[in-house]
This record gives sequence, C-alpha cells and structure tokens, in this order.
Amino acid sequence: MADGERPLTTEAVCKWRRLTGEVRARGLWLRRGSLRSALAPRAGRWRASPGGCRNEKLPGGARPLADIALGEGGRHDCRMMTTLDLDPEWGAIDLIEEVETVFSFTITKDEAERCATIGDLHAVLCAHTPGWDTQCGKCGSSMTFYRIRRSLDPDRTQGVRPGTSLTSYGRPLDLFKRLGRDTGLRLPSARQTPVGMVGGFLLTGGLLAAAVTPFIGQWLFSCVAFGIAVFGMLPIWADRGRLPAGVTTVGDLVRRTAPLNARQLEADGGRPSDRWAILVALASEHGSLMPDEIAPETFLHRKSMELAAAA
Repeated sequence: MADGERPLTTEAVCKWRRLTGEVRARGLWLRRGSLRSALAPRAGRWRASPGGCRNEKLPGGARPLADIALGEGGRHDCRMMTTLDLDPEWGAIDLIEEVETVFSFTITKDEAERCATIGDLHAVLCAHTPGWDTQCGKCGSSMTFYRIRRSLDPDRTQGVRPGTSLTSYGRPLDLFKRLGRDTGLRLPSARQTPVGMVGGFLLTGGLLAAAVTPFIGQWLFSCVAFGIAVFGMLPIWADRGRLPAGVTTVGDLVRRTAPLNARQLEADGGRPSDRWAILVALASEHGSLMPDEIAPETFLHRKSMELAAAA
C-alpha cells in the first residue's frame, strides 16, 4: 500500500457496492423509460401513400403492409392484419430486452422507434448480426430432440420419435417441469386451464385482501379473505394444465424449443437456429400468436395496428 493511502474498511466497501448497484439500477430504469417512449404507439407513424407504412423493407421479400392489407377506398383493412397484442407500456420492451440478451447487442432508441412490426425488429436484428446464419456446428434441433428423448425415455424402451404424442405422459404442467429440469432447456410455456386460472385469481385476490383489510380494522374480513386464498390453492393443485398451442408431438416441442435455447446450444457446440425462427419463438412467448401465425407485417401492439388501419 502506498504512503498516505488508507485501507478500505468493510463499511466503505459495502457503501461502494450499494452506490454502484443503485447507479446500475437507475441506468436500467432510464433505459427502459427511453425504450418505452420510443415504442409507444402514436399517430403519424405511418403514411397513407401508395408506398405503404413505414415498414417498407421486410425480410424474405415480403410485400409492404400497404400492399398486403389495403382494403376498399385505399384504407388498411384491420381484419387482414395481425398483432402480438403486447402491453403498450412494457410488453414490447420485455421482448426487445430478451432479443438483446440472446443476440448480444443493444438496440438504440432511434432503432426502437422504427420497430412497429416484427419485420422492423427483424431488420434491426439482421443489421447487428450479419454473420449469424453462417455459423457451423452440430444440428441444434437434433441436440434438443436427444435431450428431450432422454428425459421421456431414459431406458430407451418406448421408442420415442418426433411423431410421438405428448398426451400420454401425464399432466402437461408436471411434464414440462420435469423436462425443463432434466434437459436444462427453456421450454415453451405450458398453460393453465380455466380451472387453474380461477384458482390463481382466488389466491391472489384473497392474499391481497387479507394483507390490506387489517389496516382498516376489518379483521374478520381479513380472515375470510385468507380462507378464500387457501381455497384457491385447490383448483391450482388440481389443474392438469394444457400443452402450448400447436404442440402435440415430440417433434412439435423440439421445433418450438430449439430456437428458445440458441445461445445454450451454441455453447454446447450446436448450430443455432436462424434469426427469424428465434425471433418469432421469442415473440410467441411474449405475445398471443403461435410462431407459425407471426409474419413480418405482424404488429407489436394492437393500438399500433389500429393507427395503421386508420392511416
């Protein structure tokens, strides 16, 4: 230690770590706020000229939105458009942040302002990852299939193939938990049935009411609310769950799982899926459409779609 320097105390180190964490958290909060303003649906984002909307250069040679969804009188036909129906406040931000994590780059505010559709986001993605589709390695889909097969049939006695149905492996919620634990892969989300959703509503509402009502002196009501919350756990426990939409066989599960684990498969020596497959897989997890239903002209927000239809 040089002359005149004082040793760092434990208190000073803790204070420095706390300040550093606050700066990082504030930076993340400011960035999310910046993306929120850039992605907010607003009028004037599209033009009604024959050239179509702002989304003119779409991947795969797709036509401009105006050529696809133009109805009578030169107006966009909203019935021919699709949307992920993401939350206008934070839904698109969550999707963009996951895309940034998977592909290891940062989308600027100016680039985010141009992202009204999946095609726009794909164009930004391609600009930042020009060499993605030239990577080599083992087939990522095959690696995914072998891991899932090993979990479903560890003794290799059932002859699991891509066409094998998943309905014979018990409750979908339990099945997907086991597959995720055994394979270490991120799987498409198994969904609750209406029974489980009702139970979740009772549990959440009951706990909130039980926590709030004592502050206004309603102890009896708090006890009743707690009892409702406990009762809500029963349909959640009894819920079998349902397979993700479009997933009925092992092959369907592999096609949906491989793009969601591009980085992990790449680290294990695999060749990651192409950028479009990864993007629509991530978008499907955040939105309301299956990957096969997502096209370059699919909007991120419903409000954006309505504004484009009115342009």
